Amino acid sequence: MNVYRKVEPLCKGELVSIFISSNFGEEMVEKSAVKAIPRRGLEVERFFIRTELNSEKHDPGKDVTLIKIEALKALKRDYAIDIGLGDSRRNLVT
Repeated sequence: MNVYRKVEPLCKGELVSIFISSNFGEEMVEKSAVKAIPRRGLEVERFFIRTELNSEKHDPGKDVTLIKIEALKALKRDYAIDIGLGDSRRNLVT
């Protein structure tokens, strides 16, 4: 018996950019693709690597981070703050 059912998404989104940083404090680097590991995060990303080294300190809130491109546009429009997509320090720009 198949217990799975197809669920329609609440909204449609688009992935604009992917950014990772392998080490804390380093610049975020844009990637065209990365491997996402459930309950671990983005492979070769700083929090993923840290989890491998110290699994008891895993913070699921840092598996992957997102920001809407609309939020970045609003910063520019409303506050004249123009930051690059990777400067937000979020992994995924949607």
